[in-house]
Amino acid sequence: MSLIDTQWLSEWSYPSNLENVAKFQAQIYSSLLKSLESSLKPRTIERHYLNLLLLGSHVLKEFEYYPENNEIENVNEFAQYLISNFITMFEGPLVHEEHEESQQKSFDATCKKLFKHVHDKGF
Repeated sequence: MSLIDTQWLSEWSYPSNLENVAKFQAQIYSSLLKSLESSLKPRTIERHYLNLLLLGSHVLKEFEYYPENNEIENVNEFAQYLISNFITMFEGPLVHEEHEESQQKSFDATCKKLFKHVHDKGF
């Protein structure tokens, strides 16, 4: 696991039984940001990073709430679960219920990039 991957893990709080899920998530998110670095400005990368932190927290809460999902064993299974249950080619989950629509649009843009990245990379 790279230094970037471990930075994600230090940002999220999660029970120990979700450590593998958090690691899979960190690998995918790090891979996305690395692929975007060459084409986007640092501020845009930071916005995507913050949106992915938010998505990661949301996903981990769902896994904690529904323990039957904790049996995912590798990054490929997690990637498929992520795009089957949380993100689409158009948007991500509603996480900004109390925030402005522009924040949700920014979050959705990140989720769309993540969806495309997972499909293109073939996790």
